[in-house]
Amino acid sequence: MRIHALTSRNPLSKSRYLAGRQCLKRLFLQVRASGVVLDPDDDASAARMASGREVGVLAQGRHTGGVLIDHGSKAHDEAVKETIAALMDPRVPAIFEGAFTHMGVEIRVDLLVRMPRDNHWELHEVKSTKSVKDVHLDDLALQVWVVRGVGVNLQRVGILHLDGDYVRDERGVDEQRLFRFADRTAWVYERLAAVPGELGPMMEALRADRPPEVPTGGHCARPYPCPYRTHCGLVPEAVSPTSVRNVPNGDKLVERARKLGIDDVRELPADLVRSPKHKAAVKALASGVPHVSTRLASAMRALSYPLGFLDFETYAPMVPQHAGTRPMQTLPTQWSLHVLHADGRVEHREFLHDGVTDPRPAFAASLLDATAPCVTVLTYSHYEEARVIELMADLPEHAPALDALRGRVVDLMKLLQGHYYHPAFGRSYSLKRVAPVLASSVRYDGLRVANGMDAVVAYGRLHSAPLEERAELQRALLEYCAVDTRAMVEIWFALAAAAGVTLPSPRWPEVAR
Repeated sequence: MRIHALTSRNPLSKSRYLAGRQCLKRLFLQVRASGVVLDPDDDASAARMASGREVGVLAQGRHTGGVLIDHGSKAHDEAVKETIAALMDPRVPAIFEGAFTHMGVEIRVDLLVRMPRDNHWELHEVKSTKSVKDVHLDDLALQVWVVRGVGVNLQRVGILHLDGDYVRDERGVDEQRLFRFADRTAWVYERLAAVPGELGPMMEALRADRPPEVPTGGHCARPYPCPYRTHCGLVPEAVSPTSVRNVPNGDKLVERARKLGIDDVRELPADLVRSPKHKAAVKALASGVPHVSTRLASAMRALSYPLGFLDFETYAPMVPQHAGTRPMQTLPTQWSLHVLHADGRVEHREFLHDGVTDPRPAFAASLLDATAPCVTVLTYSHYEEARVIELMADLPEHAPALDALRGRVVDLMKLLQGHYYHPAFGRSYSLKRVAPVLASSVRYDGLRVANGMDAVVAYGRLHSAPLEERAELQRALLEYCAVDTRAMVEIWFALAAAAGVTLPSPRWPEVAR
């Protein structure tokens, strides 16, 4: 790690102020140090930032004739001069990205809106969320402190965020109705007196010769995960295979055990473990032998063939892209279905929307057609059923058929939770935790799309990617979703073996990509 000298061009900014409020060590490393091990940025973060910029542009569209102070971070002084000129020009109704400097703090303000009252303004901080969060208000308070400090009269201040009740119509996005303004003037003015006292320790920390010593703790992940956690040696705590902390949904049990100074399940008094599911998990963890319910076989035999193993992928754009949708509305875009027949024959069907038009009509129609032969449809968690319920409301023409499909849905994860526990699951029944144990031939490593967040990012790129990359993204999305449903089929066979249910060997379809 190399420490750079603090110069006049290392001021505090909005992002640095928030970093300092989270941790003074993070602030020092961010401003003064280089060669520090950083947690890697992910594609999801980049996608969120791009969507946030889109939201910012739409917010500017609410004010015709507004002036954009279009300078990069290295031209802050020039941006300040242009901002002052715009403030003084009575013809300017709004200023976008206005630049201000006050007592060593440099900021950009998303929106300044001129008010009818002479020489008074509204300050809007734009956020690509559907509600106001505490960290937004801290950001807002610093801006108001700076802007008032240079003599701008602010009549009202607040957060301009997405309105979750707004529904896009056929004409496109209405910038006036897309947003909701949350007035926080009174709150901010009460908060202003504390800002200078917070800036002092930050400046002092930046002037030091080395990073301050700050112990790790809950602040390392709040309000956002710190990018220096790896540098600080913050790694997941190693948990013994027989730790009480491995018991699924066992927080209350862990708390009772902690009060007695116990972490090993083998030391737990019998009367401390009250839930039957906890007792089964504790026994399995202590012995290393999986728990198999005596009712698992009958529960499996109660389900009629053909069995459909179904998985969805979804997308929730910040700005609604299709008529009849709301900001951040979850839209199903892809499904994979493995169908297991009583004779062991396995079929696979799949659907992936093109990423341009509204995915819901084609998604629902293709899903109903594919699942029609299935007497039972197994999903992994309640997620798919919840999306089906939403489709029933969005597509009334398909509602009766979707309701019939919903009536055939069985949650495979609930079946597991009620009847089977393997010590290697730890405290999680997630598919990514269960599959390596019960579906060992399934592999996610090496896939371009290897988890749900990867799928969201890949789908978001479909409509804008070059043709060659578009084809690769489609292939990767289809491959990932198919791996999930194949894993579910293999879990079914593993459970059958554990329960003593005899099944014919699966005959898998040939896969061509």
